[in-house]
Amino acid sequence: IWATEFENVHTHWKFHEPSFEVDGRTYAGSEAFFHSQKPRPFDKQLWDGKGPGLGQRDEVMRTAVRMKFSEANTDLRRLLLATYPHPLLSIKGDSYWGVLPSGHGENMLAVLLMELRDELVKGEPPLPHSPPTSSNAEDDPRPCAEFDMGKCASSSKS
Repeated sequence: IWATEFENVHTHWKFHEPSFEVDGRTYAGSEAFFHSQKPRPFDKQLWDGKGPGLGQRDEVMRTAVRMKFSEANTDLRRLLLATYPHPLLSIKGDSYWGVLPSGHGENMLAVLLMELRDELVKGEPPLPHSPPTSSNAEDDPRPCAEFDMGKCASSSKS
């Protein structure tokens, strides 16, 4: 499942990315925040980290996603919750933040969105029209971190 509103770059469709404030500074949206946080001088090793989910870029994007889907943006939050419990998949020409049309990629933007969605489902009362939560742990699928030709390998994060 994917919605264009989940993307950070909106050049191919009309969507106004909500602005947000972090540490007293206002950003035009998640992409503006993301690029403003890159280290100067640029340090690829620090930015990328030792693997998927382990770099500074992941922490920056995690903050951007949380701000974009904050309580101030109820419609976006409701849209994200409506995808529960289905895996999210961002097909794009970026094998780190998405999945290439070939089916290979890390899908990290979707992983961060599923991480936030799981926290919202488990930790907050459901918003109106959001899907019900299950009390059975077996009915609660873990986020899918890797996609290979439509097969989802579950990841267990603690």
